[in-house]
Amino acid sequence: MNDLKDQKYVDLARKCATIISKNNADLEIMDSSTFETLKATIDKALLKEADINDQVTYVQKDNIAKILEVRKQ
Repeated sequence: MNDLKDQKYVDLARKCATIISKNNADLEIMDSSTFETLKATIDKALLKEADINDQVTYVQKDNIAKILEVRKQ
C-alpha cells in the first residue's frame, strides 16, 4: 500500500470561460473573470456539442486547460 507521503496532490479549481475559437479539436477559451485566453482540451463527446460563445467549466494546471462541462447560450 502507498504511503500518503508518496502521493502527489494537485489543487485544481473549477473556473468559468467562454469558447472564443473552435477549429476541429482545437479550442481557445477566455476566462470569465481574468479575461485570460487559453488553449483547451476537450473530450470528443463534449466537442460535438461545443460551439463558439458557449460557456464552459474548466480546470487548469500550468498552461493546460481541460474543459469539463459545456453550457449552451
